[in-house]
Amino acid sequence: MTTIPQKPTTTFSGADKKATRHRVPSCVYSTLSAGFEFMSRHKRYLTAFSAAVYLLMIGGYLAVGNFAPYLASYLTAAHFNFKLSGCTPLVQDEYATNTAICNWLIAAFTLGYAGFGCVGGILQLYWGTRSTVLFGGSLIILQFLISYYYTSNVYIMLACSFGVSYGIGSGISWSPAIVCVIRWFPNNKALMCGVMMSATACGSIIFSMMQTNIINPNNVPNDENCGYTLQPSIVDQVPVAFFFMAIFSVVCALLGTVFLFDKPIDANDAAADFDPHSSSSRNRVSHSHHQGHDDEFTPIKQTHTVYVDVDKSVEEAGITPTQSPDFTLSEAIHSSAFWIIFVNMLMMVNVLCFTYSDWKLFAEIYVQVEDDKFLLQLNITAALCNLVGRIIWGSIYDYWGCYKKTMLATTSLTLLSIISLPACNDKTMIFMWVCMLWFVVSATYVVMPPAIANTFGDTYCAILTGCMMFAEILSTGLQSGIFTMIQFIHIDQDQRW
Repeated sequence: MTTIPQKPTTTFSGADKKATRHRVPSCVYSTLSAGFEFMSRHKRYLTAFSAAVYLLMIGGYLAVGNFAPYLASYLTAAHFNFKLSGCTPLVQDEYATNTAICNWLIAAFTLGYAGFGCVGGILQLYWGTRSTVLFGGSLIILQFLISYYYTSNVYIMLACSFGVSYGIGSGISWSPAIVCVIRWFPNNKALMCGVMMSATACGSIIFSMMQTNIINPNNVPNDENCGYTLQPSIVDQVPVAFFFMAIFSVVCALLGTVFLFDKPIDANDAAADFDPHSSSSRNRVSHSHHQGHDDEFTPIKQTHTVYVDVDKSVEEAGITPTQSPDFTLSEAIHSSAFWIIFVNMLMMVNVLCFTYSDWKLFAEIYVQVEDDKFLLQLNITAALCNLVGRIIWGSIYDYWGCYKKTMLATTSLTLLSIISLPACNDKTMIFMWVCMLWFVVSATYVVMPPAIANTFGDTYCAILTGCMMFAEILSTGLQSGIFTMIQFIHIDQDQRW
């Protein structure tokens, strides 16, 4: 039997404890003791709370669609040195160009987010979750401050604001925070992932309210051709919004890391969680090395016995599970399961990118909604639908225990939502349509991490999750490229959408 080495522990004699007690007042000592005892007993819940608070500031990428018209207007006004006499054709062309550039924010975010997802997983192995998450949060705060000072520079906006740097900070910290939490809740991985991801939806509500109330508190209507470019009172507040977003991020980073605890590695953890009479999918699996066997949802390892969560897709396929808690990247990419999840991400992120980044432009241009307060209410309601959806989809995946069934339900609802686009011809229909899309795409990031954990194990889950994010680079680049191309084609706006 292989023994896992344990960390050395420091023991104190009774005399040492008494000496410690005499150095501090008894009331302070008893309060501290009670506090540490409470923390020790409730580490899993404190970790979940702390991670949820931190993930609030990552939710800013969901608010890109709300912020894009403001930023495009500011960049247009800055191009003309804030001296504009009217909405001339030259101003309209510049605004259209900046609108297309702002559409690339989500692609720039994904470039940093996906490119550094693996880095976060690797740093978690060496630094621990708290240090890794704090490092990622520091990058997010720094890039918001840079955006505050250089808002008029379009290249810095793509590199900072909600672009590459924001994506790098989010990519480094997102998967370690999620994986840290689901390790504490091995029987409810998808549900807890849904709860954590719902925090990002809450973050998008906070970011959207902050942006609109700072930049456009008087509900000035948006011009279809020039946005808010001719409104100095609005464009002047765009840099100020970045400053307040930096302050909000500081609060989230500090509160979101103080109670973030890594679950200790214990050789008896699996045996303690194992219940042979349980109806859940936790099973005791003995398996041996099978040459030439390509499992749909399980890589191949050598003979050993482990306790694992088995995705029912494996059981339905009649495949003997061969899962281990510590599969590496090279083992994972040789299984078809990895590429099934990868392609699903590729397809779903394409819809997700449109939903998060273009919904406001769609409402303003296609349906010609000029009421900014209505659009803020729509953004908040859609984010709430996204929040509830993450919890619901997580619960569905835990209940079914099957990645295939969950994704089939998700993609079917997505198809029904997309084909109903022609019916969006007034405020009521656009309200329902956007909320429905936000609800459906919420499953994308909820189902993927637990599917990876159940298939390849928890140890390298953060790294494999980061690898999966490369699908986003391809998908968001494709979507933003198509949007930019259509922006410069001289056809009717209705036909463009």
